[in-house]
Amino acid sequence: MTKLATRFAAIAFAATLIAACGSQRVLDPGQTAKYVRTVVFQKTAFRPADVRCPSGVPAKVGRQLRCHFTGPDARYTAYLKVEGVHGRRVLFNWKTQPSSWTAPSLN
Repeated sequence: MTKLATRFAAIAFAATLIAACGSQRVLDPGQTAKYVRTVVFQKTAFRPADVRCPSGVPAKVGRQLRCHFTGPDARYTAYLKVEGVHGRRVLFNWKTQPSSWTAPSLN
């Protein structure tokens, strides 16, 4: 198992992760990608440069999304589950692993 394929505890990120899309609040894909880059670097010392996250994901507890990036040895997926929304801050439970592995369960 590589260092990037480690489960991390839910972590709150202080940056704005929510944008308004009409009347619905959605996760900002650019800020979510920045979050993934920052936390992967903090936990592994690897700095992914090409993180891509989906747009239009509602900022609601229980929502899940996948962000993709190139790791040091393979393509990786960061699986994120929204655990809490506090104003513009979002609390995630997440796991990062090679994209070729079976998707994990984020309980």
